[in-house]
Amino acid sequence: MKKAAKYLLALSLFCSGALKKEITRLKKQSCILGIYAHELGAKEFEKYIRWLLRQGFEFISLEEVAGFLEGRYEINGCKIWFSLDDGWRSNLELIPVIEKYNIPLTLFIPTYPVETGYDRDTLEHELTEYLPDKYKENVKLLMEIPEEERWNIDRELYNQAKGKLKRVVITIDELKKLAQHPLVSIGAHTHTHPVLSKCSKVKIKEEIVLNLLKLKGYVNVKPELLALPNGNYNGRVLETILETDIKHIASIENGKILNDNTVLPLPRNGIATASFYENCCRMMDFWYPNTQKIKQELNIKLS
Repeated sequence: MKKAAKYLLALSLFCSGALKKEITRLKKQSCILGIYAHELGAKEFEKYIRWLLRQGFEFISLEEVAGFLEGRYEINGCKIWFSLDDGWRSNLELIPVIEKYNIPLTLFIPTYPVETGYDRDTLEHELTEYLPDKYKENVKLLMEIPEEERWNIDRELYNQAKGKLKRVVITIDELKKLAQHPLVSIGAHTHTHPVLSKCSKVKIKEEIVLNLLKLKGYVNVKPELLALPNGNYNGRVLETILETDIKHIASIENGKILNDNTVLPLPRNGIATASFYENCCRMMDFWYPNTQKIKQELNIKLS
């Protein structure tokens, strides 16, 4: 569906009272709505926080999420768990907002980008001239090849990035400062941010163990909850992750977190590059069910 049609659908759900009705229903459940984003400006972030607070939602921390899953923390009603992936520098701008509203925030940190200043996706899109010819026209193909092959390509991009690109990820010192903030929790996100389904079992464990070791060294934290890089996984990936010190796994799939979500990836509803109304529906896990219904009834494709 085109952008205008998506906007009209979101506006309709928002203004008709349908979203409000869904929120009323949600608040009668004992559940957590995980909400995630990558890069968010302070103004946009505050806009969503203010809207969520106006709906009467309370926010909980990473530690409280783990406690809920493990039966150590009881939840009455529906709570909000807000997280950001990848350690973008824009995350620093959000600290005054969480302080203003006393909002706990989880940051899922991949350690190699913090050490170098760049994430792999940025390098692959910004330094296409250094890619093998078959990937220059379609960078997304890199996500489909074995991790060893992709890393050989990306390692050269990291070498080329020095002096060419501005740092896009927080520094180690900034990570340390963020981790000391009483409202900020740090979660695991692998070391180099690979596509885990394209990794060997040994590589998956290596990525997680190294990430945990480095986070322990940098900020004296050893997370037990990992957010899947790229949201990508299969049964082998989940099985391998749970053979490490990770107890819980978060995805980027839509849904609500219930206290029986102890093995399957925890759903998190993503804020997209979309209208305010659409993202409000997305945060409430109300967008996907409605767009799926339209697809079935009208055979219109929505993304």
